[in-house]
Amino acid sequence: MKALSVLLFLFLGLVSAAFPPVRDIYVADWDEPNGHMYVYWTNGGRYSKIIVRVDALDDSYHDQEEYLGEATKAHFFGLKTSTQYKISVEAGDKGDYSPWTTIYWTSPKASMPPPYWTTRLTGPASQTAAMASVARIPETMESWYIDEDGSVWGEWYDEGHNQWNRYQLAGPGSASTRSGMAAVSRTSNRMEVFFTSPDGALVDCWWTQGDYWKCENRAPPGSVYDTSPIAAVARDKDHVEVWFITPGGGVMDYFYIEGKGWGSWQFIPEGVVSTSYGGLAAVSRASNTIEVFVTRKDLSVRDHYWYDGQDWKDFELAPPNSASGNIRAVSRKSNTMEVWFVGVQGSLEDYYWYDDQPWKHFQLVGPGVVTGVTGLAALSRSSDNMEVFYIAQDESLRCARFWEKGGWYHITLSEAYTVSHASGIGAVSRRSNTLDVYYVNKNNSVEDLSYTAPHNNW
Repeated sequence: MKALSVLLFLFLGLVSAAFPPVRDIYVADWDEPNGHMYVYWTNGGRYSKIIVRVDALDDSYHDQEEYLGEATKAHFFGLKTSTQYKISVEAGDKGDYSPWTTIYWTSPKASMPPPYWTTRLTGPASQTAAMASVARIPETMESWYIDEDGSVWGEWYDEGHNQWNRYQLAGPGSASTRSGMAAVSRTSNRMEVFFTSPDGALVDCWWTQGDYWKCENRAPPGSVYDTSPIAAVARDKDHVEVWFITPGGGVMDYFYIEGKGWGSWQFIPEGVVSTSYGGLAAVSRASNTIEVFVTRKDLSVRDHYWYDGQDWKDFELAPPNSASGNIRAVSRKSNTMEVWFVGVQGSLEDYYWYDDQPWKHFQLVGPGVVTGVTGLAALSRSSDNMEVFYIAQDESLRCARFWEKGGWYHITLSEAYTVSHASGIGAVSRRSNTLDVYYVNKNNSVEDLSYTAPHNNW
């Protein structure tokens, strides 16, 4: 009887080990620029170890990873495009291994633009043109940019007629071609655009439904450093706040309160902020708080934060010699926010925060990939999604996309050498399944890349 039990135990162990460990093996999240991909499988969970092997049929690549038995995906790096790979998976338990389960996959060279993206050319613009975009209601969106003659142009989309409409917001000579730009909408019937004039004034153009656009200097001439970024937030329907870097290396804060009008104060003293590598971004994750991120002279990034009823406070988010370019910030829900900036080695750095936890950091894009003068844009289409857009060293437009259930992956949105390397980038989402990205191409035309998710999936 004892011998029979031992034989039965061995038999069951062999059956368990021989049972096919996986089914539905497939490759997803292919990241062509960085040569990353994930292998996924369905697993019954009866093994102590899973082994995944990837071999290029031309012998240019061989790698093997081992995981605990409950694993359902593997991540591989350094793959090439247009190459056929053999992908094999086996399971082991107590020294017994199942047969290999194998599929073959050819890494695609992405078409441009990728599936579900469409492209549209619009008017001419300065190669260094800043961009701003806003969607005040789901049926429409608006974008603005600066032409080479210093005029400011806007375009608005009418969903009912599936039509774009172009107009001149400000005439020639109104804006510096090196100006930053920001836009906010604090109510569904109002929007506001800020840019710098050639003489260093902060220009505020606003529109209220039923009325015409109006523009006036919000800060007088000589106030704004020529290449200063502009950051703006509307934390609720009654408040707007705008920040810019001064010629002396300080930061000014202009704020609007409904019923009281505009006020201003010196947010950061002169001589503190980098004008050469000045990054500036702001975000409001709730109506009672604001956060402003600034690059200092030592290339550190400082986080200035405010809560209603309290004074402004600040701390060092990133140490000296960290940042060399634009900063962007997004809050996809009220208990979290994320900040990106261009690192000194051409990387894209990511700092993120969750309520009641310290800030954490990782490198979203490795060194030598991002241009130091790149435009940078970020948005959140829903509470579980974020997208960051940047210009790579090869002058292609790229996107890093986050999904809460799947993490980050990367997409190339244009061919190499098609984007002005100093172009600004604008991005806007009017619904959770759609977004538009704007940039200046090599022909000095503004290009609009529009994305619509298939079957309402992002």
